[in-house]
Amino acid sequence: RGELADEILRAMKGAGYDVRESSPFEAGQIFHKPSRPTAPIVGRIEMLWESMRGKVLATFPKAPGLPTDKEAYLRFVDEIYRTDAYHSLSIEGYSVTPALVEKVRQGGWDPEHDARDRRNRDALAARGYWQAFQRVKTEVEKVIAGENPSALARAAHNDWYRELFQPCVTAGLMEPGSLAGYRNIPVYLRGSRYVPPRWEAVRDAMPAFFDLLEKEPEPAVRAVLGHWLFGYVHPYPDGNGRMARFLMNVMLASGGYPWTVIRIRDRKSYLSALDRASIEMDIHPFATFIVRRVQWRLERHDLKFPAPKESFDFGRDMVFFYGRDGETWVRCAISGEALDDHFHGDGKDKLKVFRANRQPIEQEVRRKYLAGDTELDGSILIQSDDLPDAEQSEDASPPTEQDRGIAEGIRGSAEDRSRAGAEESRDLSTGRGNDAEQPEDASQPAEPDGRIAEGIRGSAEDRSRAGAEESRDLSTERGDDARQPEDASPPTEQDRGIAEGIRGSAEDRSRAGAEESRDLSTGRGN
Repeated sequence: RGELADEILRAMKGAGYDVRESSPFEAGQIFHKPSRPTAPIVGRIEMLWESMRGKVLATFPKAPGLPTDKEAYLRFVDEIYRTDAYHSLSIEGYSVTPALVEKVRQGGWDPEHDARDRRNRDALAARGYWQAFQRVKTEVEKVIAGENPSALARAAHNDWYRELFQPCVTAGLMEPGSLAGYRNIPVYLRGSRYVPPRWEAVRDAMPAFFDLLEKEPEPAVRAVLGHWLFGYVHPYPDGNGRMARFLMNVMLASGGYPWTVIRIRDRKSYLSALDRASIEMDIHPFATFIVRRVQWRLERHDLKFPAPKESFDFGRDMVFFYGRDGETWVRCAISGEALDDHFHGDGKDKLKVFRANRQPIEQEVRRKYLAGDTELDGSILIQSDDLPDAEQSEDASPPTEQDRGIAEGIRGSAEDRSRAGAEESRDLSTGRGNDAEQPEDASQPAEPDGRIAEGIRGSAEDRSRAGAEESRDLSTERGDDARQPEDASPPTEQDRGIAEGIRGSAEDRSRAGAEESRDLSTGRGN
């Protein structure tokens, strides 16, 4: 049990204790390790691994191999952090926004002097995710340099877990000792027929799990089965979903696959696929789900902005413009609220504000696009909560209220956004008016080509009111849309392989909101 002893030692040191080793035995004594029968859980997960690996290999594309440009790979991991943190935390029911995630990354979390940061569950989770992400990135760097990914994960996964919840210890909400080792309580998953193994089995299951990871030669199998079986064993009382996604991305890196984000709008199909694997022993839906997310980055998408034409839609309060991915035109939009909150556009001509801040807006659009964070029709929508506190361009007018979008604290809470959500959803789903001005080679379509979806609002309360109607709007594509160039692929066909069934609807987020924060403390997705 050397690994267990080392883990206890690290946990004690992390809690501030000085641990010194001494042996009570006389030198020269020989002790033989007693034999132990194999625990049933070990045989079970070995059987599951062997029976399912072939189905994963049949589904996944061939591994690209370790990246030759390692700096570019790590740079992409850094760039995708904000998107990854937002979606991973939102899946678990936290009310976070990209603005909060960016605030924490830039060192804006200050529990010693800010009582809100000290007691805010969402800020604590965002800070913990940032700390854990940095540790995981360190392992990714070693993996793409050629080190054994499974051995690295075996040695470091408990450190990732401690980083996830260290802010709660700092805030006095958890005892340091609670972060040592695996769970010692039973867990039950609300809404699922699957029950994780009893806690006494975890100590046998986890070493066997990592043995399987180390023996497996195929990165895709390590990624898919590693993610699923980590949640199947459910070794921690909380944080298992985040940990499983971290592990998946370390294993993906070992094959040169890109860091992959599971989006909040995918939550229902994601958890359903995990249930199919755990209850019906059918790994195919989950493997297919992961492949669709990985495939987006393997296709090496990029977005440029060669046609600097834009228009303002008064009905929807949006500026529309276009980007281009190869030969495909991609419709983009930014809300008037985002221009007001982050680019000081209150009471001003929105087109002038957009033009004065075109570069940071296009950068944010490109960031979302590269992460595959598109709307159902393949378009990109930037809302206020997507943006960190943006710097004002030199030719922009001074703000009416200094930095009011971010300085008010965490404006992504359900209470704040519920006041604006219902009205905004009506504007977006039923708005009419002139749409984005197209590039010169655009032709007028005979019929509207599918509208920009509402995107991610980030609060269960807000989205629960708009969800059912929004979903109908999206599926039937009501509303006038920004017209696209004649050589553009129709948005309704764009990215069908990835986007099917992915709505990011209020129904998903309402189930992942306030009530779910309690469910997930003992549930599947934490």
